[in-house]
Amino acid sequence: MNTVEARRSLAGAVLVSTRASRRHNGAVRYELWESEDGELTLSPEGVPPPAPLDADATPLHVFEADTWERAMAQYHDHMGWGPYRPV
Repeated sequence: MNTVEARRSLAGAVLVSTRASRRHNGAVRYELWESEDGELTLSPEGVPPPAPLDADATPLHVFEADTWERAMAQYHDHMGWGPYRPV
């Protein structure tokens, strides 16, 4: 099990705080969703988001990462925000 810390990006994406199960290779699968109104939700596989996704939400990106930092690096890269810099 891996503890995923709650964080909120500057763009307003909801990032889930909970425990996620790891895959056989040690990575956690993350899913990025976007609702029709532009709200982004990033959630580890198998962990329900903090609020139910809108019925119109669509998956934008699915990826695996073995650490929170690598997950955020991939997320920032996908969104075109430049390198992830932990606070």
